[in-house]
Amino acid sequence: LPVTLGKYPEVVEAMVRKQPVIIEDVEKSDLMRPYVDELLKLNFHSLLVLPIVYQETVLGTLFLRASRKRSFSADEMKFCRVVAHAAASAIKNSMLYQKLEQHAKELEQTSDRIRVMFDHSPDIILQLEAGGSVQEGNQTVERLSGLARKDILGQQVERLLLGLPSMEMLSQRAAEGPSPAYYQATLAGSDRTCRDLTVTVARLFV
Repeated sequence: LPVTLGKYPEVVEAMVRKQPVIIEDVEKSDLMRPYVDELLKLNFHSLLVLPIVYQETVLGTLFLRASRKRSFSADEMKFCRVVAHAAASAIKNSMLYQKLEQHAKELEQTSDRIRVMFDHSPDIILQLEAGGSVQEGNQTVERLSGLARKDILGQQVERLLLGLPSMEMLSQRAAEGPSPAYYQATLAGSDRTCRDLTVTVARLFV
C-alpha cells in the first residue's frame, strides 16, 4: 500500500540519517509533536525505527510501536539490528514480509515480534560473543544444520562454519567500518553433510 512519508517524520529521520530513531515518550518528542494527538488516540506511546540498509542504500525501515511508555533494552536493539541486516539481504522476498505482518498482528510483546522476524528469515543468522561462541541463532540454523538449539548455543562458530578466518580477524574487520564483510564458509551438518555459504559479518552497535 502507498504510504505518505510526510505523516511519518520518525521514518524519514531514520532514512535520512541512516541511524535508529528511538522515541520513548511521544508526548515529549518535538519530532512527533504534530501527530501526538493521533498517536495517543491509537494508544501508541513509544516508537522505534531502524533503517534497513544494504551497501549504503536505504531499502526500508523496521518500525515498532509500543502501547506504553518504555525504553528499548540493549538486547532488543541487538536483535533489531540483526533482523535489519537479514531483511536487507532478503528484502526481495515479499513472502517474508507477508508472514511477518501476519504474525506481528498476533503478537503484543516487542521481543516476540522481533523473534518472529528473526526466525522467519531465509538466511542463517548467528549472534556471537566476542570470543566466537554462539549467543543466539535462528530456526534456519537448526533446520539446515540438523542440530538442536541447545547444541548450537554456546558452540564455537568455527565448529559450525568451517573455513572462516579467526575471530580476531573477523572482529578487526567488523570494527573497521559499518559496511559488512563477506567470506566463504561451509556449514557442517549433524549428518556429516556440508553446505557452502557466503557469510556476512557485521558489528552490532547499541
